[in-house]
Amino acid sequence: MQSVMRWLMAATLMMAGVQVVDAQLVDPTTGVIVDATADPADFNAVVGGKPGNMGTELAPQAAAQAQQAAAQAMEQAQKSAAAAIQRAQQDAKAFADTASQNAPRATASSAPPSASPGSRPAHSTAARPVIMPKGGIFHIAPGDAVLVTIKEKNPDAKIYYTTDGSRPTLQSLVYSGPIAVSRSETIKVLATGEYTDPSGVVTETFKIKQGTGGLQMGAARRHLRRFLSSGTSSPPRARPLPVAS
Repeated sequence: MQSVMRWLMAATLMMAGVQVVDAQLVDPTTGVIVDATADPADFNAVVGGKPGNMGTELAPQAAAQAQQAAAQAMEQAQKSAAAAIQRAQQDAKAFADTASQNAPRATASSAPPSASPGSRPAHSTAARPVIMPKGGIFHIAPGDAVLVTIKEKNPDAKIYYTTDGSRPTLQSLVYSGPIAVSRSETIKVLATGEYTDPSGVVTETFKIKQGTGGLQMGAARRHLRRFLSSGTSSPPRARPLPVAS
């Protein structure tokens, strides 16, 4: 009712030629308050009963609404981004936990994988070879010799040896079969493989003595050979063989 009275008063004054200042009316088409000073064109149109509102009075409200909508959209986008990041972190943690549970765990009782025959880990040391028989004093007959063999655990290993007491190297003699020792010698050997470092040096000293005991040993061997070739049921009698000391 006050709006109608205000409109009638403003219309009467304008029809009387009185300039209206600081007056406000409600635009019936939009429901927006129209100020005579701020928007005289729309004010006069409302007073004249022909609202010609071009929307200038709505611009501040529209801008405020657009700003509010943009703020709400930004807030929603931030919330969505935060939720997506949280879900990604949860998924990554779940994946890491699953991978950790499924990963094989080493135990103190777990045995290392067995190596294939003849193979050795890289940069390991070859096993020390074994000289047979052990060194000592040997009584032999003239022309006989003590046959010395050298063994190594790895059949693919190479064995290097010397018979003059010098330290063997990779340029020394390569062992390929029994070594005939007919005089006193010191044999030194070492072993190495394709994927191993050289072993430690093994040393055995053989002192050879020729004499009666050696003649008896030679005679006993000849008797034994004759027995094996004759096929008789009892071996020939021979004096006891001397034992190496």
